[in-house]
Amino acid sequence: MKNMIGIGTTLVGIMIGGLAYWFQPYNQSTVFGINMWVFMCIGVFLGTLLLMIFLNEKPPKIALFVSLGVILAVSARIIYDTTFWDSTSHNLFPFKILFSAIATVPCAFTGSYLGLLIKKYFRLDAEWGTRGVSEGSLPNYENDFEINANIKNTISPAYITYSVLYGTNRKYEIELDKIDYKNTRDNNLHIGTSDISIPLSHKKGDLERPDWFGSLFFDESPEKHFTILTTELFDKIKFINILQEKIGNSDQKDILLFIHGFNVDFKEAMLRTAQLGYDLNFKGGVTVFSWPSDGSVSGYLADTDTARLSAKYLCDFIKILLSPTGVKNLHIIAHSMGNVVLTDALLQLKYEGLFPNALINQIILAAPDLDKDIFINRIMPEINRNFGLTLYASDKDKALISSKQIRKGFTRLGEGGDNIVLVDGLDTVDASRIDTSLLGHGYFADTQPLLNDIHMTLSGLPPSSRTLDSKSKVVEGATKSYWII
Repeated sequence: MKNMIGIGTTLVGIMIGGLAYWFQPYNQSTVFGINMWVFMCIGVFLGTLLLMIFLNEKPPKIALFVSLGVILAVSARIIYDTTFWDSTSHNLFPFKILFSAIATVPCAFTGSYLGLLIKKYFRLDAEWGTRGVSEGSLPNYENDFEINANIKNTISPAYITYSVLYGTNRKYEIELDKIDYKNTRDNNLHIGTSDISIPLSHKKGDLERPDWFGSLFFDESPEKHFTILTTELFDKIKFINILQEKIGNSDQKDILLFIHGFNVDFKEAMLRTAQLGYDLNFKGGVTVFSWPSDGSVSGYLADTDTARLSAKYLCDFIKILLSPTGVKNLHIIAHSMGNVVLTDALLQLKYEGLFPNALINQIILAAPDLDKDIFINRIMPEINRNFGLTLYASDKDKALISSKQIRKGFTRLGEGGDNIVLVDGLDTVDASRIDTSLLGHGYFADTQPLLNDIHMTLSGLPPSSRTLDSKSKVVEGATKSYWII
């Protein structure tokens, strides 16, 4: 179906180019009394605008396929003229083909993006679909957090369906019977579930997604990529019932809660949570709190405020997660600026008399973008440690280095190496030796050694029983131990 759309839009371009170039009399520059190139540009503009309004496709894909069709039509006319009329009639044919591209591509992009704006402004995509949110019951996959062979898949043999339960304070819209969470704040907590596709070819630590260039022409595929299959919105009772069902189907009766960092939209939060839960082979309910990050690097400062504002909603979400009967443990992993949301929420729970909580078993602070002094002097004294508290840090984390520079050199909690933070009651793991990504900020979820160590941490193994090297450092006259992976 997707390939047919590409072929169809190319044919539209061929028709537009054909009208402009094939109906032009031989050796004439006008068609229907209009300059051929003006006629062609108007046709391309109107064609891409209408296609964008009526098709649920990306503007670059529409624009480039229509432009390709026009170029093919022009090339075909040149071949026809030189073959059957006059072999010297198009001596400058390379420039004609180039000019057809220069003339049509800008018009195609203008038309397609204007069509997108019109569709969004008049909400045509929502009107042509059935508006409303589906609240059908979630498929009951037996032991759906087991390893691949034990996940029951009722959709396709080429990918695995993985369920993630979510809480968010993002605003949402309903388009084409689908719920779409935005990067803007809401004053309410929304809860529900997303089904994620995991390709059978998935490699541990990878989050398989289309590359930038390929995404211009081809849509994501569940057989090749992590994709969101469905997203549903639930009320509190239904959410708790489904969560109860999830932990009831597991041996450990545990819940994993992930809190993402800055520059993450709702979709990426769902996909990363599925990858994390699957690669950790987590047996219980996998959940995520997605706070409304702006989803851009330029929104970093605004995200700092939004993170603190979102702590209230995370606090409410944690209360919901702790409410089902039979829950044994809640494990929490917070990444980057998500640690700001988490620590503020934990302090709020403490003030309400709900923290420390015997059900909260392990808390992992992964590459926390949090001020070291605030953590040591304000947060740690408020936490009576009756749970596992682990810090993963790295001196290769370029994102935290940039954050430190913005804050005039104040050390971030997630820094490793010489700036490693050692505090009583905190198991610190220096991951500076790990081969990381370009920014080195997502190492906790995309490197197998870290995933293995997190798995052992969630299983309750202390650092001394894991595959870590021990090291010590003198801090304010006292020798403190930490761990290296």
